[in-house]
Amino acid sequence: MAEQAQETAESGLDRLREEMADYVAARIGILAEQTSDKLLDVTDRLTDAAADGGTLTHVAAGLRAATRLSGQHCPGWRRTSRTSS
Repeated sequence: MAEQAQETAESGLDRLREEMADYVAARIGILAEQTSDKLLDVTDRLTDAAADGGTLTHVAAGLRAATRLSGQHCPGWRRTSRTSS
């Protein structure tokens, strides 16, 4: 009887492992797609800024907004307050 309970517990753990692996794979796919979309958007903005001779301030602001929305952290980017003297 104890042997049967151990087999049931092992099969439950195997099922849990499979379900977690499926979840992680699906989540990674979603994150990769979102990252790809954000990179394409930034690339388009950079291309537009270069073609129009505009500033990169709007591009940087868009990138910051995109990283905030995705919950990602952009290392090396700090918020600076601009004060007029």
